[in-house]
Amino acid sequence: MSIQEIPITSNSTLKRVNALLKLHDDFEGLNQEMNKEIAEIEKKYLTKFTPLWNKRGEIVKGSVEPTDDESKPKEAFELPGLTDKAEKGIPKFWLTALMNHSQIGSLIEDVDAEPLAYLVDIKFEDTEKEIKAEFFFEENPFFSNTVLTKVITFDDEQDEIENIQNTPIQWKEGKNFTVKKVQKKTKGKGKAGKKPTVQVQTVEESVPCFFSTFLSPVDEEAEEEDDQPNELQFLQYQCLAVLKDIIVPNAVEWFLGRGVEDNEGMGDFEDFDDEGEEEDDDEDDEDDVPQPRGRGGKPAGAPQPPQAQDCKQQ
Repeated sequence: MSIQEIPITSNSTLKRVNALLKLHDDFEGLNQEMNKEIAEIEKKYLTKFTPLWNKRGEIVKGSVEPTDDESKPKEAFELPGLTDKAEKGIPKFWLTALMNHSQIGSLIEDVDAEPLAYLVDIKFEDTEKEIKAEFFFEENPFFSNTVLTKVITFDDEQDEIENIQNTPIQWKEGKNFTVKKVQKKTKGKGKAGKKPTVQVQTVEESVPCFFSTFLSPVDEEAEEEDDQPNELQFLQYQCLAVLKDIIVPNAVEWFLGRGVEDNEGMGDFEDFDDEGEEEDDDEDDEDDVPQPRGRGGKPAGAPQPPQAQDCKQQ
């Protein structure tokens, strides 16, 4: 959409427009004051939220059992036809919660389901400079890590992603499902009067899934054409923001399939291929491609960044 010509033809109209700008300046000042107060309130209540989230993690992984009084919410969830078999914790709690969010669920493939069934907790630390996510796993047949950590660091002005760091996954032998070996043929230059030689090479290709798309390292040097920032980098930030602000605080609602989504302006995660770039059915429709931006410059409708404060932990 092109910008319309500004319909100002007189000094009196210009004066009124400048008066609106002055009112907007006043609004911005009040908005900054409000955000500072909100940050202080969030910091105050975080100390009350954290023990609840920690207790949730203990119940999910089965390290503690809730008492009868602790199992009486305002509106109890009922499900008929259950058995009395012994189970540890809440099986597949986080896998189910993640799958029930359409955008996060679009990244999860069949190969992710079994390893994600061993995910027992997700915690966040949020400071002015970075967001740190920790994914806690029980012992499993796929990798030896018990915690996978992802850290997104922002520059000093918080308008750009500086880098994204991931815990290297220590895959057990033969269990790395994020890559596959394929054979590719290459043709060499043939000599005069002879056919070109054909060589077959075995190479590894990435398998698109939650572990390869979200928990994979980002090539910080990779850039889109025309110097656009890295699409996979922004996708990982966007995914992390959804987890931190929407799913993790309300995990039981997402587990029960009652979470509420707000998808406006978020784009579609599943449009990204295994190279971490967005597939575009219409090459000419560039406006539909979500442009990666920094913490303070996201598209409308994207999860709001946390307010700057000393430390937040979920």
